[in-house]
Amino acid sequence: MLQSKYLLIFTICILLFLSCKADKTIELPVKEISVVQTFNDQLNDSTFVGQVTGITYYKNQFFVSDYETGQVLILDEQLNLIRKMGIKGKGPMEMLHACDVFVNNDTIYHSDPGKNSLLIYSLNGEFLKSIKLPGRQTGRFITDSYGNIIFSGGTVMPIQAYNHKSQSIKTFGRISPSSKNFKGTGMSDYHIVKNDSQLICIAQFYPVIYRYLPDGQLIDRCDLSVLPAFAESIKAIEQLQQQSKWNFYFFMDAYYFCDKLFLLCKLFSPGEPMQASISALLELKVDDFIRPEMLYTFSGEASKPYMRFCIFEQNQTVNMLAYNPITKEFHKYILNKS
Repeated sequence: MLQSKYLLIFTICILLFLSCKADKTIELPVKEISVVQTFNDQLNDSTFVGQVTGITYYKNQFFVSDYETGQVLILDEQLNLIRKMGIKGKGPMEMLHACDVFVNNDTIYHSDPGKNSLLIYSLNGEFLKSIKLPGRQTGRFITDSYGNIIFSGGTVMPIQAYNHKSQSIKTFGRISPSSKNFKGTGMSDYHIVKNDSQLICIAQFYPVIYRYLPDGQLIDRCDLSVLPAFAESIKAIEQLQQQSKWNFYFFMDAYYFCDKLFLLCKLFSPGEPMQASISALLELKVDDFIRPEMLYTFSGEASKPYMRFCIFEQNQTVNMLAYNPITKEFHKYILNKS
């Protein structure tokens, strides 16, 4: 019986170790994609989008969090404004620093780290309540099927979960090392997404993905540094950090769609300045393990420093909507046929 227990533990450890190692022998396909439609930041009612801090897609609608106005904008598939929710301010139904937006079970959640709170609306825009959080939460968040709220914790805190009474119910994950230490084993879970029964956390300063059960048990770890593009980026960043104190992010945003994880990446080349980084989209399959499947590059990419995006299905195609904060435009791409 004891032998069986140790054999099981050993098998699990080996599986965790190998979860992404097989990718060393896989040539990752690269596909260049082009913009098929552009939407500017002036919506159909003359509303201007300010600073987009979150985009998600739910039931044929886009939900956009706007930091400057403190609002959630609900848009149709042609990015026509359906309604606005919230307003910037310090009042009980107002947002001071509008951050991420998350939609689950016909409920809209909008985070405000400036007031340490979470505003909750129905899908038709009715304000339901505001939850006061015990501390400042600047990272991404999701909600689970029990109504618990799980925050990534920003760049230096572990993952933290709260119940609907804003009581802390669990903390897991390790505190991030300094961004200077790429050889460390810590993590900085800035991006957090979920599938039906698991949490997927993406380290911000090092290309590693972690997968947890809802109770915080680590079940998978995928190290993307085995892919040549990321191995080269690590070398480039280590060189750049000898000359600069800037933090270098690998992943600007993450999105989960139909058993696929999509990561908006910044890639660097050794010997090139920081400004020469390029954006790319990494597609990974999520089943027993997390496996990279495709790297998308953007044509004319230099003018597209995307910060936020979402993936959605329309007309039997899988599409990407990305926001460019420099040109203040939304760009639509077709990834593939669904």
